[in-house]
Amino acid sequence: MVDLEAKKKRLHIELSEVFAVLNSCLRCYYEGETHMYRPMAGQLRILLCDSFSPLFSRVFPELRIEAIRAI
Repeated sequence: MVDLEAKKKRLHIELSEVFAVLNSCLRCYYEGETHMYRPMAGQLRILLCDSFSPLFSRVFPELRIEAIRAI
């Protein structure tokens, strides 16, 4: 059985890494490297949209995010 505290720590590290990548992508994008939207989109998918279990839902299971309505 996986230690609950170890699992929690691993998820927080993963969350921190996702935000670090997003930060790097945004910095590059604003410096004119517009192709960086692609890895940024991948990180946002991991954070919010993974079909099995988005990272936000695993780190904060009580968090509820409303669906975004189409414009």
